[in-house]
Amino acid sequence: GAWIFADCNLPSATLHELVRLARRDAAMLAIDAVSTRKATRLPRDLSGIGLLFLNLDEARALLDEPSASPEDLAAALLDRGADRAVLTLGEGGLIAMDRSGVTRVEAMPVQVVDATGAGDALIAGTLVAMLNGRSLAQAARMGTVAAASTLGCRDSVCPDLTLAGLEAAAAPRISPRPGEEPS
Repeated sequence: GAWIFADCNLPSATLHELVRLARRDAAMLAIDAVSTRKATRLPRDLSGIGLLFLNLDEARALLDEPSASPEDLAAALLDRGADRAVLTLGEGGLIAMDRSGVTRVEAMPVQVVDATGAGDALIAGTLVAMLNGRSLAQAARMGTVAAASTLGCRDSVCPDLTLAGLEAAAAPRISPRPGEEPS
């Protein structure tokens, strides 16, 4: 099926229209919240959003839940209609949640050279993995590898990121679900 990626730099009316189109056409709509202020541009009803990327502060702003736990926030995003959510927690890693449950992914230890582009790398690594048939849990682990690689790289777009490289680096961290073959 079709995939659409957008971020909350877009005007609220545009985001609402993208969500409406995704609902109508059953497209996979992935959205990056970008900031606490911009996250609130999203509609209250998140159905139509296939995958929402946001950090703890952005989730709290969007849901107007200033003290909720990360797990409760992730569940609330799905309750509001999002199919999947990746909630980043900085050095605390991330939570990836879909209808099959919650996966906690620890941040990879890395010597930070430059933080520029790490969030974008996480999103790109996660999306490319999902486009290649990985589960959300597996894809989020691969996204974490992409983010760590970018943190340790002088360039904001790390030149040696490849799908094969992400798969190899994430392999020890990917445990199969029951009934799945090991990757």
